[in-house]
Amino acid sequence: MGTFLSESAYLIYAVSPKDGGLPYTGIPLKDLKGNNTVRTIHFWIGNSCDSTVSGAAALRAAELDSQISATILQRESEGRESPRFLAYFRQGLTIERAHFDRPEVSLHRVTGLSVPILTELETLSWEDFSSSDVMLLDIQTRGLVFLWLGSGSSSLHKRHALRYLDDRKENNNVRVVIVEDGYEQTLRGDEKRIFDSILDPRERSVLPQPPRKISQPSPIKLYKCCEQSGKYKVAELKAGPIFRGDLISSAVFLIDRGETGVWAWVGREVDAREKLEAVRNARGFVKKKGYSSCVPVARALEGEEPPELKTLLRSWDVVKTRPLTLPPCFDPEYMTERPKMAAECQLVDDGSGRRTLWRISKKDGMKEVNEHGALAGVYFAGLCYVMKYCYGSGRRERTIIYCWEGAHSTSVDREAALDAACRLSQETSGQLVKASQGREPPHLLQIYAGKLRILSGQHQETLIR
Repeated sequence: MGTFLSESAYLIYAVSPKDGGLPYTGIPLKDLKGNNTVRTIHFWIGNSCDSTVSGAAALRAAELDSQISATILQRESEGRESPRFLAYFRQGLTIERAHFDRPEVSLHRVTGLSVPILTELETLSWEDFSSSDVMLLDIQTRGLVFLWLGSGSSSLHKRHALRYLDDRKENNNVRVVIVEDGYEQTLRGDEKRIFDSILDPRERSVLPQPPRKISQPSPIKLYKCCEQSGKYKVAELKAGPIFRGDLISSAVFLIDRGETGVWAWVGREVDAREKLEAVRNARGFVKKKGYSSCVPVARALEGEEPPELKTLLRSWDVVKTRPLTLPPCFDPEYMTERPKMAAECQLVDDGSGRRTLWRISKKDGMKEVNEHGALAGVYFAGLCYVMKYCYGSGRRERTIIYCWEGAHSTSVDREAALDAACRLSQETSGQLVKASQGREPPHLLQIYAGKLRILSGQHQETLIR
């Protein structure tokens, strides 16, 4: 688990093979040499970091870049970390406040999707609570942790908190007390007295769950950077789809996605000074546009573009290589031994493994679906499904847990399905894959031989009509 201080800035340098996975922290890798590597520099800025420290971090990142010629240079902000950055800390990320002495009591908020994130709050106050939060009130001097669960909190965040507390229990003698939103006064004895002494019940003020904002993504725009009469100018070229052919090797371009982030693309014919200053100029562009200070900014070099950037552009030139073909007799280990092929095909086997499908709802729980007859390969848009898929045999057997959400399913049923999928994933040590209607992964479609049918409504009533 990575630990960062909110008042500080950090530099992280990571090297990974182009066709391989990202490195785990703390695990040594064999020496990677040559041009078949991705060299990434991240400089992370905490929310409480002053401008002097953040400026020094940016300067040191540029100095390191000039020495190693990094493939990717990314500015990370607390709370807006990139997936690539979070992948280095798969056990979790903890963001603490700087203390001269270890505090007796601390309050953390639990967030994160694929990676658990624990953020220490500056004050111990009800003002920091909302019904969508999962909070940890840690009284270290007593070996006691209160796990506060908001009435509208995510089951995924609850699971992150429980996993973190399980790790704490293994290393320390910690007692955990679960507190439900609105039921704080049902605590008994010393637990109630301790909790009330820290969070006065007379001052209790829990913000309601904010309405889910469905904001339209900002249209992607392309800007060209150039220096004229000693001044650095940024000119808008186009809005809408951006093609690879729009980028030329003799210039720097900014790919603007609004609050989602800004990429600086550097052509191979650009001079070294402009290459090193690309991120700084992109940050100036963000400020001029009035975007928030935590908007992600990254730089990529021509010919070394990461997948995150390639997905934003159309008509990307694909290097012609020998076509990937599967053996006539499919062996599940074939893909395991060939990670590049598995990544490109997004298939782990031919879809003929053993599977069990459940229909999930908050009201009825898990009901196994009989996939025979008229309902074979039929999903309903008003429901959620969880599938346990097993392939291989003996010690080589592996499990995938698919959690599929229909477009018209309720948020309550989606949460119940995710909770059931997480539970199955833990019980089977299987890989959890979340899917939604219209965005099914290739392997899930392969299981049904490309004949998955999705009907409107709920269960077989629609089929009968």
